[in-house]
Amino acid sequence: MRLPRTSFLPQTGGVVHKFWRAHNRDFLLNAQKTKDQYLEAISKALRHKSVKDEIKLQAFCVMNNHV
Repeated sequence: MRLPRTSFLPQTGGVVHKFWRAHNRDFLLNAQKTKDQYLEAISKALRHKSVKDEIKLQAFCVMNNHV
């Protein structure tokens, strides 16, 4: 029987720094509408049942070519 990958993960907490930059450092997030769409996608992902209440976001910054 195959066991889920999560059963092998430690149950301790931690802090993670996420950095994402656009390909070729392009300014893909120049438009406010694009930034809003990205933030809505992140918000939806954080509310997903698989991670809801498991992730605590301390800070978030959206710039024109990276978050």
